[in-house]
Amino acid sequence: MQTKPNVKTYEGQTFIIGYVGDKQGCGFYRFRSLSTYINNVENCKYRFLEPPFEINDERILSKTAAIVFKSDASDMTKYCIEHYIKLRKEKGYKYNLVMDFDDLPFKAGDNGASDVLDNKTKLAVDRIVVFAKQMDLIIASTAFLAKKLEENGMKNVKTIPNVVSRYLFGYPTHKLNRKPLVCYTGSISHFGDKGATLDFSEKWRTFIKMGVENDIFDVVVFGKSTQKIKFFGKKIGEKIGNIQWSHTFSYPSVLKAINADFMIAPLAPVDFNRAKSNIKMLEAAALGAVFMGDVFEGSPYNGCLKCQAVTESDTPKTIMEKFKFLSKPENYYSVQKAQADFISESNLYTESEKYIGYYFKTITSEVK
Repeated sequence: MQTKPNVKTYEGQTFIIGYVGDKQGCGFYRFRSLSTYINNVENCKYRFLEPPFEINDERILSKTAAIVFKSDASDMTKYCIEHYIKLRKEKGYKYNLVMDFDDLPFKAGDNGASDVLDNKTKLAVDRIVVFAKQMDLIIASTAFLAKKLEENGMKNVKTIPNVVSRYLFGYPTHKLNRKPLVCYTGSISHFGDKGATLDFSEKWRTFIKMGVENDIFDVVVFGKSTQKIKFFGKKIGEKIGNIQWSHTFSYPSVLKAINADFMIAPLAPVDFNRAKSNIKMLEAAALGAVFMGDVFEGSPYNGCLKCQAVTESDTPKTIMEKFKFLSKPENYYSVQKAQADFISESNLYTESEKYIGYYFKTITSEVK
């Protein structure tokens, strides 16, 4: 027996539809973690939908404020964009078409990751640009990235920062281990094997070797680690632990299980990295692990404390001095608290009413 759909299901709702594809970047931090939280909040005006294919239901589309696409070159993205443009013209729907960028896709000429893309990826970028120019609104994770997108012909570019989800990360309660554990998340080479300037510079490599060889700290890499022997040598490389990538909803709990005391973020001073967000610093703060990262003009980590910052003039010796300073319990817990306060005071967490309000206002506002 067929039953009629409950029309009341749609009453009082405003929908945000998303086609974000992957489980990280735009897919997770910039859509899915927020949608999961909002969809479990009672009496919220907005509801997120993430359908596997296009929607035709007039009851939904007439109440849709925005349709968000990850910066993606797939045929599915192309088809859905064309579908929603056509329906909006025919039916008079009022939704915004939005594309979200989390990385710099264009060449910068300074040997960053976007300068060493293969031909297949370059063609994909060209296609993404065509899609993006059909959007009503472009959103970027940083002001620097927004500027670069505008320089490459994008219109109506707005910035929405990356944030961390407290419902996944919890609150920082980490206790400093007697022998500190240092964690690095990501690929050790990060396009370095394709000719890009390495994030893991020589001074960082030497610092890691010094720490492991002298039994000052242990190291674990969360992610791709196939080059750890090449980077650190067989003796040191075999002492570095490794945990493979997990699904991003389990990523915070896996990071907690690692129980790292420090999280490091080596970063080369190139525009690809200047366009990045400070998400690794926020993750460390959310976990209660003390952060250390590269700071330079335009670095996403310029907001960290001086004692956490690895500057261009630093050497392996001075990095170790900063590490040992931070390893003293009184300094460690002071910085840990400062990191947690930074997240709260800057509203850089998913559940922040200020952040939620800004997100919805940005993607649903009438675009002139």
